Amino acid sequence: MTLPTDEQIEAEAENDGLIPSDHLYQGFVSGAKWARNIAEHRWIKCSERMPDKDVAVLGFIAHRPGIMIVKFNIEGDDDYWFTDEYDDCFGKNDVTHWMPLPEPPKE
Repeated sequence: MTLPTDEQIEAEAENDGLIPSDHLYQGFVSGAKWARNIAEHRWIKCSERMPDKDVAVLGFIAHRPGIMIVKFNIEGDDDYWFTDEYDDCFGKNDVTHWMPLPEPPKE
């Protein structure tokens, strides 16, 4: 699933005839960005899809239970999760859900 960029959202508003200085334009753009943010930050079942290799994500560890920043790795036939902070490793099925990390603050 590819989500629209800010530029694509703003272009779509203008294509719909909305004017950037108008409150309808601002409402459209704000609503679209909010919806994109919700779509980006939902829990994803590992059975649906796995994150990219070595990308830090939030992971729900079923047997702890707990949430940690983890990365997924594949080495040959060995799939596993690991953390940089605690040098922990978890089996492929130990993490049941994951979600992308939020963007860092801009200020």
